[in-house]
Amino acid sequence: MASDVIHGVSRTLIETFVRKKLIELKDNPERGTRNLIDMALNFSKGRFERRFFTAAQRMLQNEQSGYYPLIWDTITHVTLEHMLEFGMNVGYNSLNAGARLIREQESKCGYNIPWTIALRIDGEMWDAMAQDYKSLVEQGKEKGIYTWMARVRRRPEAVLPMIEKEKDCAFLLFIEPEDASDAFLDAAAQLKNMMLVVGWGEESAEICRRMRERGMLYALFVSYDGIDDMPYDEILRDAGEMHPFITFFLSDEVIEGRREGQGEIIGKLRAGQKYATIPMELYADSLLIDSVISDEACLPAFDESGTLIGSRGGRPLNFITESLGDILKAAYPKKAAQ
Repeated sequence: MASDVIHGVSRTLIETFVRKKLIELKDNPERGTRNLIDMALNFSKGRFERRFFTAAQRMLQNEQSGYYPLIWDTITHVTLEHMLEFGMNVGYNSLNAGARLIREQESKCGYNIPWTIALRIDGEMWDAMAQDYKSLVEQGKEKGIYTWMARVRRRPEAVLPMIEKEKDCAFLLFIEPEDASDAFLDAAAQLKNMMLVVGWGEESAEICRRMRERGMLYALFVSYDGIDDMPYDEILRDAGEMHPFITFFLSDEVIEGRREGQGEIIGKLRAGQKYATIPMELYADSLLIDSVISDEACLPAFDESGTLIGSRGGRPLNFITESLGDILKAAYPKKAAQ
């Protein structure tokens, strides 16, 4: 059923329309972007689409917006196929058709289904767990989950074959700067359904230059663990010069209220439109998107062993030994079902 929904006539028509508009954007990115947002809002029916395009329409009324140079740079330097495939997999497969499927299933199953799942992966362990990850992604698609966020340490190239096969999904692959070799970037540049997200460091500018040369859609991530006073403006100013589409801020520490508080700060920076990169707090903004799709937001994250992070369900929950449905039922029951 999910496959029929995703690969229907609607996607083909929308993709044809979006391709035409992306080509037209090169002539006049400011006017073309506003017209594209206006049209998208007129045709939007889902809750997330209307809220997203309304916010975008309001932001782009600011002629001094830092997002205009970001849009110009993206359409000038990122390959059309990369923008189109990744954008359609997130915008249509995940946040349109996938969101409808999530709401349908939630109304029947009695538990919450996230729009995305976060994974921590050890590339050295990949060969032993590859089938388990493939099964998890297939189970997720059956429930409407088409966007995946994976932070890979060591051998990120091991994950690329699975991403290549899951062509209807969008993957955000978070890697450390030391893993961004030319050989890896050459392989990653071939995958149009993936956005590579590289960690902030001394090598960031050089790595961004190499990704830009390859026509890749890419992002940066900055960890605020152990930092009390994050220099957001300085980071975003420097990041804007490296041309990442998004600059993610994230934390591996689960501290009550910390991520939400950071999310408020970063949300205000995003609304200010001062820099030529979109700032996002990974956890808080992922929950924000999920709260538009579902009445009760959740963001499952699994560690390198496949175990759900955080104390939920009263016992360890691992996708190697249990189905995704059983894990979500135990960890994220609907309040009315409790």
